[in-house]
Amino acid sequence: MIQALLAIALFLFSVLAMGQEEAEERPRGLAYEVEVEGVERQLEQRLLAVMLSMELKEHPPATTGLLRRRAQQDLERLNQALRAFGYYASEVELEIDEGDEPIALRYRVNPGEPYLIQEVIVTYEESPLPPEKTPPYKTLGLPQGERFEARMLATAEERLLDWLREQGWPRPAITDRTVRVEHSDHSVHISFVVAPGPVGHFGGIAVSGLNRLEERYIHRQLPWKEGDRFSSKKVEELRGRLTDSNIFSSLIIQTEVAEDSGEVTTKLELEERDPRTVRAGAGFSSDIGLYTKFGWEHRNFAGEGEKLSLSTQIAQYHTSAEAEFRKPMWRSRKQDLLLSLQGAQTDVDPYRSDSLRAAAIVERRLSKQWTTHFGLAMRYAEIVEESGEEEEYALWSIPLQLGYDGSDNLLNPSRGMRAQLMIDPTVDTLQTGVFFQRHRLDWRGYLPVVGQRRLILATRISLGSILWADREQLPADERFYAGGGGSVRGYDYKSLAPHDAEGNNLGGMSLIESSFEVRWRMTERFGLVGFIDGGNAFAEKYPDFGRELQWGGGLGLRYHTGIGPIRLDVGYPLNPEDGASFHVYISIGQSF
Repeated sequence: MIQALLAIALFLFSVLAMGQEEAEERPRGLAYEVEVEGVERQLEQRLLAVMLSMELKEHPPATTGLLRRRAQQDLERLNQALRAFGYYASEVELEIDEGDEPIALRYRVNPGEPYLIQEVIVTYEESPLPPEKTPPYKTLGLPQGERFEARMLATAEERLLDWLREQGWPRPAITDRTVRVEHSDHSVHISFVVAPGPVGHFGGIAVSGLNRLEERYIHRQLPWKEGDRFSSKKVEELRGRLTDSNIFSSLIIQTEVAEDSGEVTTKLELEERDPRTVRAGAGFSSDIGLYTKFGWEHRNFAGEGEKLSLSTQIAQYHTSAEAEFRKPMWRSRKQDLLLSLQGAQTDVDPYRSDSLRAAAIVERRLSKQWTTHFGLAMRYAEIVEESGEEEEYALWSIPLQLGYDGSDNLLNPSRGMRAQLMIDPTVDTLQTGVFFQRHRLDWRGYLPVVGQRRLILATRISLGSILWADREQLPADERFYAGGGGSVRGYDYKSLAPHDAEGNNLGGMSLIESSFEVRWRMTERFGLVGFIDGGNAFAEKYPDFGRELQWGGGLGLRYHTGIGPIRLDVGYPLNPEDGASFHVYISIGQSF
């Protein structure tokens, strides 16, 4: 029995060995290379992508006849692709060089003149209220004078339908499309036939899924009134408002149109997220030491999206606690009311300050990028200057602010700009009776210079000025100072300002700060930053651009996370007036 099994195993092994030998002896096919000549690199790559000979290159044919058949099939493929790319007068020739090793398949392409978009016509079938205009060519992605490509049509159709929905037709449809090619002048004429359907008007809304939130909050967020003409833009605006509220974990908006009347019912399926958030953070700077931050937030405090925030910061030089209440859509859909109370204790080289501040601010949204705020604030402060002089103040102010944010990310911007103008008229009603007006302008810009935003140039400029009072009349903590992690890195915190003969830091009446960074994202997680900062505070009431600034420079490391980059910077003073050394800064978020 054993001998029979051994014989069977030996036989099977011999068969497998013979099969392996035959496989090794079997010809692997005719290797070949594909060349496309006569076109620029980008078009060459697009043509290679549609070729059968490239698709099957890893499976070469066994004979030259099969190879020739495969190559011939690509002639039609190339001609079809060239027409799709807007070259309707193209010519393609094939040469097979069997003398080369591997065999060369050479396609000589003459694309001819590109065919350009000359005309786009949109006509409408019968409608109760047909549109009076055609969307611009650029809106459709069919710019006049550009080379036509077949893939543009699908995009144009979707954009045309989107445009009609924005104009008030909730259920438009394209019933016909024609592309006419004129060989005499190499032009392309495109026409669409559209059935817009009934004009839509906003009707009621149906809301489901609410738990703690009152439904009237949703009604107050609506950017339309019942009976208004329908617009898909307004539906998307509602979606953006509800998303930005951070109240919902799930948000689905659908529209239903009554065929007879065109009334649009908006259905919202919502799911509320937990309204409470606890935050904690920490940072370090070698000039001011370690600091920690803690916060608690409730995003639906009273049932209509009110936000209550409690926060505290503990540091060697500064301790503060703050409560802020935000009432959304206060007296207008476009503005919020902010009530805040803050207590702070600051102990830095120029002064020691104990203060309590209360404020009522109205924040108004002028547009998607522009905001303004104005209000009333009162701050009581006890201040001891470095010279030992003590003073008490009851400062009443009217904070005015205009802001612009066109950047693409809050913590890690890579494109766009931000600007902020702040004006604070202030009067002391306790002892001095001094009146002064503090001005500050901050501008920040971000520019990507390498694809996929791997290399970003970032710059910052800040200007400040205090008018209508002398420096000696001002509270020390209202004056300007430069230096430190958010100002001129490499110098001590608030150290750059005029000093008296005894070396006491007096603070300034005006300010200039500037920064320039090159941010290189080396990998998905790690980035490298080179930076130069400059700035100073001056005794004059207006910034003196002719005065020399103090400059600092250095390198930084970034570790990118889902909540923003963790920042490590090492700054070195480039032209110090004393023996200043380098400083290290660690925090969350970019420096600006």
